[in-house]
Amino acid sequence: MFARGTFLMLIGQASFILSAVVINFGLARLLGPVDFGTFGLVMSVLVAAERFVVTGIPELVQKLGGERPESMYSLVRKTFPPQLIYTLAVFAVFWFLVPLVTKSFGDPALQFFFRLASFDILFCGVFRYYLGIQNGLHRFGRHALLSVTYSVVKVATIFGLVFGGFSLMGAVIGNTLGTVGGLVVALWITRLLKVQREVSPIPYLQFVVPNVLYFMGLYLFFCVDLWFVKYYLSDATVGYYVSASTLAKAPYFLSLALSAALLPSVARAIEEKNTDRTKELVQESLRYLLMFLLVINVVVISTSSSLVVTFFGQVYEEASSVLSILIVGLSFVTFFAVMNTILMAYNRMRTVFVITFVLLVLDVLFNGVLVPRFGIEGAAMSTTLVAVMGAVASGCVVFSELRTLLPILSALRMVCAAAVVFFLSFLVPEGGFWNFIKWIGLMGGYFALLGLMGEINAVEMRRLKNVLSIG
Repeated sequence: MFARGTFLMLIGQASFILSAVVINFGLARLLGPVDFGTFGLVMSVLVAAERFVVTGIPELVQKLGGERPESMYSLVRKTFPPQLIYTLAVFAVFWFLVPLVTKSFGDPALQFFFRLASFDILFCGVFRYYLGIQNGLHRFGRHALLSVTYSVVKVATIFGLVFGGFSLMGAVIGNTLGTVGGLVVALWITRLLKVQREVSPIPYLQFVVPNVLYFMGLYLFFCVDLWFVKYYLSDATVGYYVSASTLAKAPYFLSLALSAALLPSVARAIEEKNTDRTKELVQESLRYLLMFLLVINVVVISTSSSLVVTFFGQVYEEASSVLSILIVGLSFVTFFAVMNTILMAYNRMRTVFVITFVLLVLDVLFNGVLVPRFGIEGAAMSTTLVAVMGAVASGCVVFSELRTLLPILSALRMVCAAAVVFFLSFLVPEGGFWNFIKWIGLMGGYFALLGLMGEINAVEMRRLKNVLSIG
C-alpha cells in the first residue's frame, strides 16, 4: 500500500517536475538571461509568500485525515473557512508589501510583475487544500490526477501567452491560470461522505503555526542565495543562477512525493503504536532516497556542462560550475526535508522549527560573506554548507527517536556503485546525441551494479511489479 501510494504520488510529482522543466527550459531560450532571471526572481518571491497558504492547514488535513479518514468531512467543515480567510489575508499583506520588496532589490520595475503574480496566491491556497484532502484520504490516484491537470494547464497557458506576444507578462499570467485549471478539477472530483464523526480540537498553535514557519524556512533555502545574487550581481548572472538551481532542485521535488506518502503512513503507524512498522517505513524510505540521490549526483556532477548547454543553450554555460556545487547542497536539503517529515509525524514541530530557524540565520550570514567574495559559486557554497548541517542535525534527532535510520551495508553498496560509475563517466564522450546516451548509460550502469551486489534483488523486482500493476 505504501509503495503503491508513493508511486502514485511520484506520478503527480513527476508532472510538477516535468512542467517546471519545460517551463524553465523553454522560457530560458525564449526570454533570454535577463527576462528569464526576472521571471525566476518573481516566482521565488511569490512561492515564498505561498508557503504561508499551502502549508499549515493543508498539512494538518493530511495528518489528521491520514490518522482517521472517517472524520474527514467534519475536519473539512472546521478547517476550510479558516484556510479561506487566511489565504485572503496573506494575499492582502503581500499586495501592500510589494513596494518594500522591490525597494530591497533596488529595482522598481519589479513592482508590476510582483502584483500581477500575486493573484496566484488566492487560487493556490484553495487548490493545495484540496490536494491535502486527497492525500489524507489516501486517494493517491486523484492526487496524481490533480497534479497532472495543474501541470498541463500551466504549461499550455504560459507558452500560449508567450507565443501570443505577451512575453514575460504572459508567463506570469499563465502561471496563475494553471492553478485555476487545477482548482476547477479539484472542486469537480472531490466528494466527501457526510459522516458526522467529530474530530478533536484543531491544534492550530501546536501544529499549524510551527508547520507554516518550518516550510517557509525550508523554502528560503532555495531562494536566499538567489536574492543575494540579485542584490550583489548583474541581472544576467541572476538568469545563470536560476538555470543552475532549476536543474539542481530535481532531487528535492522528487522527495516531496515521498514525504507526502510518508507523513500519513508514519502518523498512522505511530497512532497505532506499531514501532516495527514505523522503523520499516523510515528505513525503506531513506534507502530509496539515497539510492536515487546518489545516481542523480553522479550524472549531474560528471556532465554538468553538457547538461546546462543541452537544456538551456550555450549562453548559460557559465552556470555549470554552480550546478556541480548546488546539486550536492540541494540533495542534503532533500534528506533534511524527509527527516523533518518523520519528526512531524512524531509531533516534533517545535524541534523542526528551531533547527530550521538556526540554519536560516546561518544561510543569510554565509551568503552575505561568500557571494561578494566568490560570486554565484559563493551562493551555491552557502546553500551546501547549511544543508549538510541541517541533514546531520535532523538525522540525529530522528535516530534518537527510532534508534535506526538506514542499513549501513545498503548505504555502502550504493556509495561503491556510485563511485565506480562516476569514474567510468570520464571514459564516455560528450556532445550532441552522445549526451543522452551517456546519461542513460550512467544510470543503467549504476542500477546494474546494485543488482550484481544484491542490493536490488528478486524481492525488490516483485515489489516494483506490484506497484506498477493496474487494479
